[in-house]
Amino acid sequence: MKSHYFFNKNILPVGLIIIQSCGIRFFGGQGTFLALLVIYLCRKGFLLMDKKDASILLSSLVFILLTKLVNPDSSFARSLFMCLIVIESYVFLAWYRKKGIVQFKLDLYNVLTIVFIHSCIGMALFLIGPNLFSLTKAFDYPYKTFFYLFYVTADVLNPGRNTGIFWEPGLLQLFLNIFLFLSIKLKKPTLLIALIVLAIISSGSTTGYICLSVNYFFYLVFYYKTHKQRVILLLIITLMLSGGVFFVWRNVQAKIGSDNTSGIARYRDYLIGMQLIQEKPLLGHGVFDAKYLLTKKFVGNIEADLFTSGYLETQGDLSGGYTNGLLQILAWFGIPMGLYMLYGLYKNQIVNNNKFERPLFFLIIVFSIISEPISGTPFFFIFVFSSFVRFQSVPNQQSKTNIS
Repeated sequence: MKSHYFFNKNILPVGLIIIQSCGIRFFGGQGTFLALLVIYLCRKGFLLMDKKDASILLSSLVFILLTKLVNPDSSFARSLFMCLIVIESYVFLAWYRKKGIVQFKLDLYNVLTIVFIHSCIGMALFLIGPNLFSLTKAFDYPYKTFFYLFYVTADVLNPGRNTGIFWEPGLLQLFLNIFLFLSIKLKKPTLLIALIVLAIISSGSTTGYICLSVNYFFYLVFYYKTHKQRVILLLIITLMLSGGVFFVWRNVQAKIGSDNTSGIARYRDYLIGMQLIQEKPLLGHGVFDAKYLLTKKFVGNIEADLFTSGYLETQGDLSGGYTNGLLQILAWFGIPMGLYMLYGLYKNQIVNNNKFERPLFFLIIVFSIISEPISGTPFFFIFVFSSFVRFQSVPNQQSKTNIS
């Protein structure tokens, strides 16, 4: 990858979409502001849409508004914001039509490189001098920060989890695992691969460990034919470090165990999501918020069954919000549309259309949205809509990078 392709005008919109979707909320209305800014930067995308694009975009907006009409108790403001996100995502992709999908992959990889470097610098500073980081609750989340440039979590049980620029460590792991997936695909140096793995581990995310295992399998299969000795050596090292694997498994068990509030909250969200889907399986509940969920009697009953009264008194109802992004899609839009969106996610053009890479990449995204409510973000919709946009083939683009 040649250095003069790293910084270009495409980097800014890609980076803004990632920050808008999963970044720390620095000010109120940040999501709306960044959405409008991305639309402005990519405004030429409106002119590059064809009839198929216009039809898909219009149909998506009509469907969102339809779900609001049949569900008057759902949030009107969130429905409008969802329409804005859909417009932003499609305009952004149309903006890349003439640039080509390969250019988008390159720009995404470059932005993820910046995310990776930033997270590594922040974690290194924390390990070298933890006292350099001061506690702040300015963003409604317990962070420790170094001059508001680098962040780690400040949880009592797990102080110092690497969160990068994202609101939770579980989101940092998502982008680092995507970065790892693409780095393996690009056959990047082993040292870089190892550093990315360490960065993922520094997030302390159980979901991150699960996604890392998917990437581990991807690495073994991807390199087996050309580097059998390397793969065999890696397997031997894995067996020698089986204690680390045991630690990861214990972490997973603890997260889903009955004594872990995080695991209980995820089980709560699973039960709530399934109940919502059963209530309205066809058109869903519309784009709801936490206030809507609290009007549902079964939500209170589920929480009362899972949490102690003392916990509910101190943390409040539906603490942490609703986090299951996978069931959220089905609950918002109904089973037919929800499955259609997941099909679009699976058929995205970010990875090759084969029976090996596609399902593994899909699993990384799905495992992550199960524990993070990012299925209503432009980053998610870009993957979904990319399966429908017809990108033009750019001459000699393949010679610039081997990322396709």
